[in-house]
Amino acid sequence: MLFIEIVCDTNDADYITKVTKIESAAIEQLRPLIEAVKANKAAHNWPDHEYIDGNPQELYPEIDPKIIEFLKDLCPYWESGVHTIKSILVYERVNEKKLI
Repeated sequence: MLFIEIVCDTNDADYITKVTKIESAAIEQLRPLIEAVKANKAAHNWPDHEYIDGNPQELYPEIDPKIIEFLKDLCPYWESGVHTIKSILVYERVNEKKLI
């Protein structure tokens, strides 16, 4: 079972995290966008925040809007949005035990 963990900055070092199950084919669909976000050295690489001008589609016009929406749905979200994707980690859970 694969999972994707995305950490975003919502307010200058206020980090939030979301973990979601994901298929390997979906990761491959996201790869061009993830590479574009990784290469973006601007202060805010994911402007999906009410106080930041622009939006991810404007920042990455070469990417299919459906792929941008897909990543947007995978990102954690705060009241006013997020402005930076800090990390994306994909991992496989091999052994899991629910304690509570």
